Amino acid sequence: MEESAVTFAFVTAVAWGVWSLLVKLATRTLEPAMAMVISYLAAVVVAVVYIVASGGVTSVTAAGTGYAVLGGIAASGGAVAFYTAVARGQTAVVTPISGLYFVVAAILGALLLGESLHLRQAAGVLCAIVAVA
Repeated sequence: MEESAVTFAFVTAVAWGVWSLLVKLATRTLEPAMAMVISYLAAVVVAVVYIVASGGVTSVTAAGTGYAVLGGIAASGGAVAFYTAVARGQTAVVTPISGLYFVVAAILGALLLGESLHLRQAAGVLCAIVAVA
């Protein structure tokens, strides 16, 4: 794996950890769905600024657009559930459980994309599941 991919993965972990805390604070005074809408509007602005700063859109395909739309639907379904869970429960409980999404991604990647899932990786996934349980 490229070093930049690992760097971005660590940035993701920190950003999503901060995001989880901010969601908890937001849902103290906002309904979960409204907090999510406001959060995602801010995310769209950040994404557009990133596209412009990195030189603009280079290509748009029908297949890529379709997958992006479906990804957005899946992400927003998960986000509604996450915001609701954080509003109703403890961040320290909700976040690790929802963080197991990578288990689903690893399994789907292996089954549908032909990505490798070696014994060490499978053991890591199992350890994460046991740790959260």
